[in-house]
Amino acid sequence: MQSLTKADLIRIHDDLIRITGEEHDILSEVKMTEIMHRHEKSNNLFKKAAILLHDIPNSQPFSEGNKRTAFSSFKVFMELNDREVKVSNKELEDIILRSVNNNITLSGVIKWLKKKLR
Repeated sequence: MQSLTKADLIRIHDDLIRITGEEHDILSEVKMTEIMHRHEKSNNLFKKAAILLHDIPNSQPFSEGNKRTAFSSFKVFMELNDREVKVSNKELEDIILRSVNNNITLSGVIKWLKKKLR
């Protein structure tokens, strides 16, 4: 199973932000490093994916585009691992918003992904 790297995450973020013309500053190198360390060290596909969907928008490592980066990095990660995403963009947006609004935990996102992607 492949992981995204910190460099991958920054590239995904910068590509998204470049389109909108927003600032592409990193607010917290520490938070971004922690997220990617947890992502890379996990041996579970669903947990790796959930960390991207849950932790990026909640930790806010970037000045702009954290939710969009979570959404896009999840999709890139799944493609990298030859997994078809059988959930709609709206469902992904909703799970990210539920996460940001403290309506679902990381373990809840893992359970949701297992149900949706099997």
